[in-house]
Amino acid sequence: MSISLGVAYATCRESELKLPLRGLTGTFASAHSSGRRGQCELRRRTCITTKCGLRTVQGVERKFGIDRSLVEKRGKLNVVAQLTSGSNGHVEQSTPGKEKTIDVVALNNLCVDVFVEMEELPPLEKTARMAALEELVSSPPPSISNWEVGGASNFAIAAVRLGLSCTCLGHTGQDRYGQFMTNTLEEEGVQVIQLADCEPGDDSACTQVETLVCWVMMNRCNEHQFCSRFDFTTVPLLDHLPALPPAAQDAINQAQALMLNGFVFDELTPATVLSAVMAARRARTAVFFDVGPRGTPLQNDVPAGGKAVLREVLRLSDVVLLTEEEAEMVTGQSDPHKAAEQILHAEGSAVKWVVLKMGGEGCFILTRDELAHHPAMCIQLEDTVGCGDSLAAAVVLGYINGLALRPTLSLANAVGGATATRRGAGRNVATAEAARQLLLDCAVNAEVAHRESAREALRILDAASSGGTRPPGGVSKVSSGV
Repeated sequence: MSISLGVAYATCRESELKLPLRGLTGTFASAHSSGRRGQCELRRRTCITTKCGLRTVQGVERKFGIDRSLVEKRGKLNVVAQLTSGSNGHVEQSTPGKEKTIDVVALNNLCVDVFVEMEELPPLEKTARMAALEELVSSPPPSISNWEVGGASNFAIAAVRLGLSCTCLGHTGQDRYGQFMTNTLEEEGVQVIQLADCEPGDDSACTQVETLVCWVMMNRCNEHQFCSRFDFTTVPLLDHLPALPPAAQDAINQAQALMLNGFVFDELTPATVLSAVMAARRARTAVFFDVGPRGTPLQNDVPAGGKAVLREVLRLSDVVLLTEEEAEMVTGQSDPHKAAEQILHAEGSAVKWVVLKMGGEGCFILTRDELAHHPAMCIQLEDTVGCGDSLAAAVVLGYINGLALRPTLSLANAVGGATATRRGAGRNVATAEAARQLLLDCAVNAEVAHRESAREALRILDAASSGGTRPPGGVSKVSSGV
């Protein structure tokens, strides 16, 4: 389950802007209260502003040592930045080709979120968490009305709603949760390619792998804890899979973009993940990597080989997305701007964009010679689950369409912000119309510098979501061919 928080959303009443707490980067974390019970509401800090959703940009720039002249640099971004060669050799350009037939392929874990209400959340101590998980697994499953697709589904559904054609590479078991996942994704227009394809009754290893379930425990204050079996093992779900099946490799070859995040290491071995990224580069498929909370165990070489592969995936990606905390974790730099520069200019780096999700500070994109910032939008905050995944879908849309930095940020903030106004992720992620309404407001009420960016984002959103980029023939589930 992706818990990539720290995206640029805020709630405001009249001239007062209130910002949600940043953080929640663990795999077993508590989320904010919805505010329905005042005694449970987490503290929020107030941003000094008189404009709804806009933090003082100059203050943000001073905090991160940003050169204003660089921020104001305008013009069309050259997506194909010159790549450097280093000790690991020259990295081929992965600019999307005209012959591509799929907009984006998501290589992340597929899971089903099951929501369970309880009086008190269990302690975060490992033994208590294991006991809670065992009790949940052994109990009768909650009503299907309490199920929702999660993990890679958040990104995939958001991408399709923005008008992108999206294929998920993942695993669903031969169980009720797997059937729910498959049916839901097909209804949403997401193509699914099984990484470990098998028939019912097959005695191969893949039949022993059930659909991943993430239990979302909620107390009366609407605080959340997330728990799955991956919290207690270092063995990837598909550790028996030495390489991606032919159908999955073909999909990567035909895609303009490959999206993966740190949770993919829960499902695939580091070697298999790296082989997929290398295949994407050979096919000139742009690689997007959202580090996510799994970056911490990877830095500790969990699973084995994870640290070295994390460095390689960072080096080989075209676009890296991370929060302030994740940026420090992978670089050791407490200054997010310096952390982004380190990622961009690492020896042999192929990275062209670094997307920094800074919570109430807004969102940044840094390139080798350009920087853009967009402040938080004004929304009624409901839930932050899935916001980072939705934002990533908008970043992919902007990048593969050659959109400039500021309009891309406007679109990303709008899509992520629209998701934050709804409870839960999966089918509750932003719709194009919800994002459009936020952009319309920004185009009228934002500071002058951001109005044109919002208008340009509206143009690309309307063009993409009109259906012109959707593949003909609808959606089908594809066998891996193994």
